[in-house]
Amino acid sequence: MAILLPASKFSARRISLSRRKLLYQTNQPAHELMLLVEGYGRLCLEREDGRRLTVGLIAPGELFGEEALLDVPERESAFEAILNSQIDVIPREAFTRTVKENPALLWNVNAHLAQRLRMQQRCSCNWLPPQERWTAPNRPSLSFIRTSPP
Repeated sequence: MAILLPASKFSARRISLSRRKLLYQTNQPAHELMLLVEGYGRLCLEREDGRRLTVGLIAPGELFGEEALLDVPERESAFEAILNSQIDVIPREAFTRTVKENPALLWNVNAHLAQRLRMQQRCSCNWLPPQERWTAPNRPSLSFIRTSPP
């Protein structure tokens, strides 16, 4: 889901990231929000054996690094470029100042976060065996963990 955030309003700095390079790693400080301008990337968890487990894919126009908005002190995942990428890095203070001046921008961010949450719910529930899932009425594509027998 692309998000419309004018990077110039946020004092963003643009960086280039080569394919297979990390922008940040798990447990690094979370002071900035990112907007993928060009390329593709993935959010991943680093395993003890050094391998990375993909937990999310990021397409152009999508935000990532939302921990910076939530006052979470450290990154919960790593970000790796799948292709050569251009990324706008938005400092938390600049984001906060800008949305105070233009609160309507928060609607875009809220819509993005809600979409990301729905996608994560779908993915995590699809890992469950079918007998442990049920489908919400009128929403056949959204699965939930079953809390009681059918």
